[in-house]
Amino acid sequence: TAHGPIPNKTGNFLAREFRKAVRELELARGEALLAAGSESLELVVGALPMAGSHELSCATRRFLAAYPSVKVKLVSGEYHKLLHDLGNSRIDMIFGILRKPDWADDVTEEIMFRDSYCMVARPDHPLTQLDEVTPADLARYEWAVPQTGTPRRKRIDAIFENEPVKPRFNLETSSLTLSKVLLLSSDTITLLTRSEVQLDLDLGILADLPCPFLTNVLPKGVTTRSDWLPTKAHEAFLDCLREITAETRHHRVRQSKIRLAS
Repeated sequence: TAHGPIPNKTGNFLAREFRKAVRELELARGEALLAAGSESLELVVGALPMAGSHELSCATRRFLAAYPSVKVKLVSGEYHKLLHDLGNSRIDMIFGILRKPDWADDVTEEIMFRDSYCMVARPDHPLTQLDEVTPADLARYEWAVPQTGTPRRKRIDAIFENEPVKPRFNLETSSLTLSKVLLLSSDTITLLTRSEVQLDLDLGILADLPCPFLTNVLPKGVTTRSDWLPTKAHEAFLDCLREITAETRHHRVRQSKIRLAS
C-alpha cells in the first residue's frame, strides 16, 4: 500500500492470536507474583461513553481496597474501537451498554443493571417550570448531541421524527464534562443516561426535565471474550461490579410533581 506492506486476513488472525497468547502469559506471571506477595498484575477495563461512571468508580474503589497492589487501568472509547481492542486482547473487558453485533460471536455479554434516559438542563432552565415537556418544547432550544449513529443520538433523532419543526444540532460532543459546562452556562439541553447524572440530579447541580415519553430501558453490563480465562483478581473485580450494580435503580419511572394547595 502507500503506507508500506500490511498483513492479509490470515496475518491479522495470526497477530491477534499472538497478542492473546502474550496477554495470557502476562496475566499468568502477574497472578503468580501476586500470590507470592511481590509484583502484581494490571487489569485493563474499557469504559463506554455514558457507561455508568458512578457504578464503575465505586466498584473500582471497593476492588482496590481488597487488592491494593493490583493496578486498574480504565480506558474510555467508542464501542467499535473497544470491541476491536477486546478481540485483540488489548483490554480485558468492556463496561457499558450491551450492544453486541450479530457478527461478534467471539464475545459474551453479562447484563448487570438497567439504565434509562433523562432530559437534563440547568436547574433554572425555563422548561423546568412546565409540568410536562413535549418534543415541540424541546425543539425551541439549542442541543448538545453526540455523533450520528450512536445509541444516544439515535434516541434524540427519534424524539423529533414526527415533529414538523426540528432543532438544529449545531453542537456535537460526546464529552460528558463539556456537555455539563454547556448546560450550566446556557439554555442548552441534552439527553443523558440516568446513571451518569444521578449524582448531579440528587445534588441539584442539574435538573431532570419531565418528559414522559422517555421510556427506554438500556441493558448495561460487561462484555468479555468468550474464551477468556479471568484471573482471581479479574473475578474479584467483576464481583465488585455485580455488587455495586445490584443496588442500582436507574430505570425507575419519574414521578409527577405534587402541588399542594396553600
